[in-house]
Amino acid sequence: MKFLRLIILIMALVAMLITPLNVSAAPPRPMPGDVGTTTISSDTVADASTATVSSLGLRLREGPSTSDSVILVLAKGETVFPCAGPVYDDGIWWAYVYAERNGTQYEGFCAAEYLSGYEDMPDETATPDGAVQYKVTAYYGLKLREGAGTAYDVVTIAPRGTILNATSNTATADGYTWAEIVYSGQKLWAVMDYLLQVE
Repeated sequence: MKFLRLIILIMALVAMLITPLNVSAAPPRPMPGDVGTTTISSDTVADASTATVSSLGLRLREGPSTSDSVILVLAKGETVFPCAGPVYDDGIWWAYVYAERNGTQYEGFCAAEYLSGYEDMPDETATPDGAVQYKVTAYYGLKLREGAGTAYDVVTIAPRGTILNATSNTATADGYTWAEIVYSGQKLWAVMDYLLQVE
């Protein structure tokens, strides 16, 4: 009897992991620039280029930012139809895509690097116009903090050699010059003494 309960529990857990989560949300905001709110219909997707989700699960968001609401989670191997992109924000290249599931159409933004067969993906070394990249030179890694100053909490430590995308924001505090950088989708602060600008 205990064995049967264990099997049922395992099956329920597997079902929860496999079944993508659906979250109802408002239609996505227009993409920055001149994309507008063009909707891809099921009549035109046959002629559209396709891409496949290559990660275990990929969040489709209302806008090109990790702070935007999640519309749904795309499953590994699920086909999406790129509408426009890529656009750069939060240190991530975003693709604006269309997906159809169980007769329901979804449009939104997802991280472009997790799409295979996505033809518009920028070169790995590409950065948006005006963006600055820094390489961490601190031997034991560089503390990335919530704010510009040693009083702010350390969120993580970026290992030596890590390439960080920087925003245009800098600040002076505690005798250091700080740069606002983007790391894993978060905006954090790092001491510039241990950052080397990448040419």
